[in-house]
Amino acid sequence: MIAEFPPFEQTVEWFNGDAYVQARKGRTNGNEYLGMVVDSGVAPISKRSADMPAYVVFVCREIVDQGELNTYWQRVNETLVGHNARVLMDRGRFLILEGQGPVQGVTAYEFPTKDAARNWHDSVAYRELRQHRKKAAKYLVVLTEGGVPPVEQRMPQTRVAGLAAPR
Repeated sequence: MIAEFPPFEQTVEWFNGDAYVQARKGRTNGNEYLGMVVDSGVAPISKRSADMPAYVVFVCREIVDQGELNTYWQRVNETLVGHNARVLMDRGRFLILEGQGPVQGVTAYEFPTKDAARNWHDSVAYRELRQHRKKAAKYLVVLTEGGVPPVEQRMPQTRVAGLAAPR
């Protein structure tokens, strides 16, 4: 989940506050979550279009070749031209609040739709450039749709056919 919050320090205070600490206690189902606060350095999102936005989130886990990574970083935003993407955060300050690291950095792009995000990721320009990233570092890259589905529709890939959603 990606959510916008007030400034970085206030968000850390919220995360460590009594209400959210109590809410997290109910998540003892054996699933490991990686929760992070990331200082995006961008203006807040004020309005959403009627279309469902999608996000591509990059979590850098380990850097193995800084030179290759610098090449990737210098050119990656050029690949976004024409894809109607917006950089939400790009390797700013972050704090791991839950789960296991290592995490070296986080980047998130917003696209108008899931198809637009896939078109960028599968584009010739990005396919050629991402080879530098793959040589340079170990990343977790996730494409996710925006919005908040009803509880019974969340994480459908984890549901066993024929079983009802937990209540």
